[in-house]
Amino acid sequence: MDLFTDLFRQNLFAQIGTTVVALGFVLVRVLAFMHFAPIFSHKSVPSHVRIGFAIFLTSMLAPKAFEAAIPDDGFSILYVLFANFALGFIIGFTTNILFTTVVAGGEMMDAAMGFSSGQMFDPSLGGQTTILGRFMGILTIVVFFQIGGPEALIQGLYNSFDTFTLFDPNMTINVAKIIHLVGDIIRMGFVLVSPVVLTILVNDLVLGLLSRASPQINAFQISFTIKPMVGVLILLMILPLFFTAVANFLSSGSRLY
Repeated sequence: MDLFTDLFRQNLFAQIGTTVVALGFVLVRVLAFMHFAPIFSHKSVPSHVRIGFAIFLTSMLAPKAFEAAIPDDGFSILYVLFANFALGFIIGFTTNILFTTVVAGGEMMDAAMGFSSGQMFDPSLGGQTTILGRFMGILTIVVFFQIGGPEALIQGLYNSFDTFTLFDPNMTINVAKIIHLVGDIIRMGFVLVSPVVLTILVNDLVLGLLSRASPQINAFQISFTIKPMVGVLILLMILPLFFTAVANFLSSGSRLY
């Protein structure tokens, strides 16, 4: 029974030093973050580059491992591993929702304008995406770098070691706050695409009224020509403001840190 207890507690590693163990926990949190965070988890980034950068970040975060206070009554290896993995996952995945929401907004605009049939394979997503969905994904990456998003992500990871220490036995995550923030992210994503989607909706209403007033008019056939033209025109008109809106949308993710 003592051997089984030692296997899952700190006692087994008392001889090799707690600093090495703490660095291992830091690496677990960083690897989980790198695997789910935007930009770093992009499929164009090779796995060995991602792992190498994770090791580099771990070396930069080494002071946090040295400062970590070990509980007097020891700690469970499995619990600390899972807790640090979960924190890295939450930071990376929740921020990645920002990108997913913008791409989904582009696909909504494609569906409204009738471009959804022109799909293409997106290697970064590993599946099919639409024209504007691909465009919005590239635009989001460009704006994310322009506003210093990668630096903010790393800063958020660094701050997480102050909020949630490595060996915190009473680590609690505010799930309600995370759900509220995710809801705000999705709502802001719909606001980004609302000008085009609402304009196409008004266009459909007008065509429906014309078809009702004059049954000779084939509104369904006309919509294939009008909706793409109106949608692209509105998108070109709001594109200068769209860059600012996407930048503000991505900057709002700093609340996650």
